[in-house]
Amino acid sequence: MRPSDPNPSRRGLLAALPALLAAPALAQGYPSRTITILIPFAAGGATDVSMRVIADLAGQRLGQRVVVAPDTHLSGCSHRATTDRGLHLRLGRGEWHTLDGTPVDCTRIGLVHLAPEVDWVLSGINEGGNLGADIYHSGTVAAAREAALLGKPAIAVSQYRRRRAPVDWARAARWTRQIVSLLLAAGGSGVRFGGTVPKQLLPLAGVPVIRRSIDAFAGLVDEAVVAAPADRLDEVRAACAGAAVPVVVVAGGPDRQSSVHAALRASRGQLCLVHDAVRPLIPRRCIAACIAALAEQIAAVVALPCPATVKRAAGDGTVAATVPRSDLWLAQTPQGFRRTEGLAAFDRAAVEGWMCTDDAEVLERAGHRVALVTGDPLNLKITEPGDFVLAEALLRMAGGV
Repeated sequence: MRPSDPNPSRRGLLAALPALLAAPALAQGYPSRTITILIPFAAGGATDVSMRVIADLAGQRLGQRVVVAPDTHLSGCSHRATTDRGLHLRLGRGEWHTLDGTPVDCTRIGLVHLAPEVDWVLSGINEGGNLGADIYHSGTVAAAREAALLGKPAIAVSQYRRRRAPVDWARAARWTRQIVSLLLAAGGSGVRFGGTVPKQLLPLAGVPVIRRSIDAFAGLVDEAVVAAPADRLDEVRAACAGAAVPVVVVAGGPDRQSSVHAALRASRGQLCLVHDAVRPLIPRRCIAACIAALAEQIAAVVALPCPATVKRAAGDGTVAATVPRSDLWLAQTPQGFRRTEGLAAFDRAAVEGWMCTDDAEVLERAGHRVALVTGDPLNLKITEPGDFVLAEALLRMAGGV
């Protein structure tokens, strides 16, 4: 893009797209296959230069590509296909084409006529939210949805911004390129639960608890790294088989903290979420909120305000004091952090011998502020046999059995 381009949003798009094209979902497994990139921006003049640069970036990162873009700006056009007239397709150099139609038209023409063997359809980045009700009139989302209807995997990338706030393309670039890793410590012996099989490996309504805990993060993380006892690695791998997230199982340490440290070292993500292997009912909104909080803070913890009166006990079994609860929160998981700071904190904890009761405390002791993210009472941790019965009942109520 030439510095004289008058459109700052388009300049930001160019800055953000190289990061987008490095996304793991696109880069893994398709090193030299065709990628269709749909970009709902006007073509011609400076924009034509912009789109050619974008196409070149895609080719450098992914191999072959086909670009099919509307020839005019179409915002809020929804899932509209042109059926009342013919479409004019302008074939450009190589794999660059423009169409006098909607984003949905671009997907159809691209997949049916120009490149039926593509592997992915990529729509975006733009400056609209494309969330909630917006997905119904978003042309960006419609292009990806049309690809799914035609049997092709698709990604629509956008960013949400507060009303009238300036577009932060630098942030969009950072967040688009980031990999999110889920870390689970599966070393519990299940002593309190009873039996010889750890509770995280037991079936919950026919599916192992740990797999349900991993599946809850499907679509929100790129990988799951499970730290398990060295003598149970095969059992844990079997329990995780078929999970909706790619899973790597590694040997953990003698306690939870060292096991999380082992999983962290084996992970790839720039953002990491640590989750209890026995919290299979975590609501997706809590996961998304925890990830979002990491845009502002180094670390975040899902937690609930303490609803009960808290008593501090004296040594003789009597009440020493009633603790004010207005600023007390009960920690849940996931607990997230940025990889660089998290790894440094866990490394320091190992060297200095810290023994922390949860992952957030490791970041706290390293001097980082930890954001509080409101959790959910249904984010149950299975500890006792009664918790298992309750979890099964909740799954039935939610239709997850």
